[in-house]
Amino acid sequence: MKTYIKLSELDKNKTYYSYVDVAVKFRDKDSRFMEKLPSNKKEMTSIVKMLNPNNEIINIEIIRKYYRLKDKWL
Repeated sequence: MKTYIKLSELDKNKTYYSYVDVAVKFRDKDSRFMEKLPSNKKEMTSIVKMLNPNNEIINIEIIRKYYRLKDKWL
């Protein structure tokens, strides 16, 4: 099970992956809330487009940010 932590709980001696919860608005006035997406803009938008390929993205708003400790064997 993956454990996510907030910014206040980070250890400065370790490295982390960052994830975000976002609210996405589409061209057809549809909105979606998506959890635990990668914080990298390119990866985030590609996942959003895979989940809703027919709509153009108007706005992506970051709601929360989480971190997960990088695995030592990667």
